Amino acid sequence: MWGKIVTATDLVWFVFLFLVFYWYANKVVNLNIKEKPHYRYFTRALVFRMLMGLVFLGIYIFYYGGGDTINYWEAANAYKNLFTANFDQFWELMTMKVTETNNYKFWEYLHGEGVVHGNIHPSIWKRSENLFIVRATTFPMILTRGSIAGTTAIFSFFSFLSIWKIYQIFVHLS
Repeated sequence: MWGKIVTATDLVWFVFLFLVFYWYANKVVNLNIKEKPHYRYFTRALVFRMLMGLVFLGIYIFYYGGGDTINYWEAANAYKNLFTANFDQFWELMTMKVTETNNYKFWEYLHGEGVVHGNIHPSIWKRSENLFIVRATTFPMILTRGSIAGTTAIFSFFSFLSIWKIYQIFVHLS
């Protein structure tokens, strides 16, 4: 399963994005450290979050051998493939109201276009919450050209920023 999902290109994307986000973190620390001493934790916390994102991905690939995370990635990959194959249909599927009937239309259309290359479990299309995750994952997938590790890096970065904001609230309140 490893070679089918994670390739050398994935690791290059992860390292590249890791370095970009690390550079950004150091810039943020340099701008804020004098007024806010708690920023000394910013870079280390970001590095930890990004590495844990990679560990999370590894657990789903090596331990579980698949699961929801891989299903979301494969579904978003199908959307990414549709983005280049038929942009008009891609946009229609991205903006169409989410209903059970439309969800099956998504499934049938993506399989009919040949943009689905994995075994996406059909239950992923049954709930609007699942389709929201697929749609949200599609844009990082397009940016990273389908890299699951690159997409993980992007999600790790933005989830870290949310966690950091909560941490700042606690610092402010203490």
